Amino acid sequence: MGYKKLNQEISFADLILKNSMDKNRCLERLININNSIGVAIS
Repeated sequence: MGYKKLNQEISFADLILKNSMDKNRCLERLININNSIGVAIS
């Protein structure tokens, strides 16, 4: 198995963007679940 070497350091902006992407993923998942439940009930 190979490993990629990072040439740049992780910046504060990278950490903030990663946190934001994780939250968006959760939000999208909750919306999908909500839509599935709504379709199942109708």
